Amino acid sequence: MLMEVPDFFVLSKSVWDALCCFREDVLFEKAINRRVCSNCKRNYNTAHIVEGSMRMPAILPAVDMICDSCGGTLEHRSDDQPETVKARLELAKALNKEVSDAYQQTHRLFEFQLTSGVADMWPKLKDYIKTSVITLRDKPHDP
Repeated sequence: MLMEVPDFFVLSKSVWDALCCFREDVLFEKAINRRVCSNCKRNYNTAHIVEGSMRMPAILPAVDMICDSCGGTLEHRSDDQPETVKARLELAKALNKEVSDAYQQTHRLFEFQLTSGVADMWPKLKDYIKTSVITLRDKPHDP
C-alpha cells in the first residue's frame, strides 16, 4: 500500500513538537507522475528518480496503463498537473514558512532524506522520528 506524505507535517506530543520537511523537487516529480486506477484507486508512479544515493524506482503496472489489481484504466489526476502541483507546493511553503522558521530557530526542524520508495522509507522515517523524540524529550520545550 502506498502512502502520501505531506511536504511538511507537525509531530506533536504533550512535551515536544517537531517539524519534518521533505525535498520539494522530489515531491513535485512524484506528484506529477502519479497515476491512479479509475476503478479501485490503486496508485502507481511513472517517475524513476536516480540521483546520488537516491533510488526511487517507478511503480508500474505489468501492462501499460492497466491496473494490476482490477484491470481498470490508469488515469493522471487533474490535480497532479505540473502547474497545479507547483501551486500546491508554493501554497504549502507559504502557509508553513512561519511555523518552519520557528521550529528551525528552536532546533526542532528535521530534514529527512528520501532515498528510496515509500515501502522502504516509511520504517526508516519512523525510526528517525523515534530517535528525534528521544533527543527532544531531554530538551526544554518553548511554548
